[in-house]
Amino acid sequence: MSAVCLSSLLHFSKDIEACSDDVADAEAKLRERRPTSANTDELLGFMEETRRVRRLWIVQTGPTITDILRRYPRLGDLPQAVCMLLCVFFVSLLY
Repeated sequence: MSAVCLSSLLHFSKDIEACSDDVADAEAKLRERRPTSANTDELLGFMEETRRVRRLWIVQTGPTITDILRRYPRLGDLPQAVCMLLCVFFVSLLY
C-alpha cells in the first residue's frame, strides 16, 4: 500500500473517531428502515454519512458481499446505494 494511501486511511480513521456515534446511529437506521418512496432520500443520506467508514472497513478488512449486505442491507434493496458501493470498491482498487 502506498504512503499516500496509508496517510489517507489514517486521516479517515481520525475523522471516523470524531463522528463514531453519528455513524453508528446512521448504520442502525439503515439496518432498521426499509426503503419506500417517502424515505429514499433519507436512506441515501445515511449511506453518504457512512461512506467514509464503509470505505475504510472495506479496504481494511476485505469483507465478503454477504458481510457487506449484512452491515449495509440497503445495498440489496436500494439501487442508488449500489452505485455508492461500486464507487468505493473501484476507488480502493486504484490504491
